[in-house]
Amino acid sequence: MKSVFLNTFTLQSIVSVAPAIFVIPLMPIYFSTLQSSFISIGILFFIIRFSGIIGSLFSGLFREIIDSKRLCILGELFSFVACVGLLLSLKISSPIVFIISIFVRYFFLSLIMVVRVQWLKELPHSEVIEKTFMVTNIIFQAGFGLTGLVLIFFSMSDIAYLALYMDAGSSLVGATLFYFGKRVELENSLDQLKISFIEKAKALFHGVPLKLMMIEVFIASGIAGTNVLLVQFGKNHLAQWGGYSLSLILYSLFYVLGGLVISRGLKKDKSSLVYKAVIFSTLGLFVSLLLTIFKITSLQLVGFSALFFCYAFFMIGIQQLWFIHLPKASATALFGIRSTIIGSIWALGEIIYDGMKLELEVRTIFFLLATILAFVLLPKLNEQHGRI
Repeated sequence: MKSVFLNTFTLQSIVSVAPAIFVIPLMPIYFSTLQSSFISIGILFFIIRFSGIIGSLFSGLFREIIDSKRLCILGELFSFVACVGLLLSLKISSPIVFIISIFVRYFFLSLIMVVRVQWLKELPHSEVIEKTFMVTNIIFQAGFGLTGLVLIFFSMSDIAYLALYMDAGSSLVGATLFYFGKRVELENSLDQLKISFIEKAKALFHGVPLKLMMIEVFIASGIAGTNVLLVQFGKNHLAQWGGYSLSLILYSLFYVLGGLVISRGLKKDKSSLVYKAVIFSTLGLFVSLLLTIFKITSLQLVGFSALFFCYAFFMIGIQQLWFIHLPKASATALFGIRSTIIGSIWALGEIIYDGMKLELEVRTIFFLLATILAFVLLPKLNEQHGRI
């Protein structure tokens, strides 16, 4: 792999992952078309999150019996079938078919994103590999910004069906791109399936993975229910400039900016800047949310804006640290379980924080705890691996 952008993984993220993310904010349109009395828009969003959690959890098990390349190709093909199911469900007004299709679509999207970590780890390590992992994560988040940008100029109803057709077609293109990707032979046998996965999963609760997990759990607890934060920020502070659409654009813009800064750090001094980015972004999250507690509009605006930037910076940095430190033999299992735990916290946050009177104060406490852990654990970890 010679180029960060002209390779299977980056191109697949642009062509296939971004359209799948583009569809999520359009759920209200699909929901109104179904005219169902037993599901709500909240349930649809929960299904998307839940399917992602299950996909992350099962990715390690599937990876034990199917090599990364074949698994990603199958994931894209099943995603295509799911998109066709979504279109069919809207045509015949079937909530059941719609729910099943939604689950399958985002189950395999999550599975592909986790398995891709293992595939990249199996390739000969290089600076390009590390940057490719970072770029694919940035593209994923940039999909939200693309949605916000389109929604400023077009109504949801105008692009709802077009988005599904685009998602279906892009899945076939994604499968084709994976087909031409470099195959790495499967190392594990079927007889090792149960014991190997369990043993690999145990590694998450020891050493470096445990330290990263502790920090990320507290950050996830503080930022859980991100959709609510983005919606409320757009409604309360950006209503006259585009509301939720603009908040999505700002969110993804900060992700791209954060990625560019860290990418330059990788080029200049390997990964030292990644550690520093994670450490100081936790502090930034704490200070940003602290500003929003004060009932002063200007401080709240600055606080929420800084919150977007620091959260993007943290997520890019922490995922890069996971990629750097994940053992090659157990990358899928560890990253899959990590994604399951963090995804579950995000999903629970949508319910727990809804209507909580001291929501901002509770979030701030979680960020404070994460900041303390980051300043204590990460400098030592950095020194141990010769990153400074």
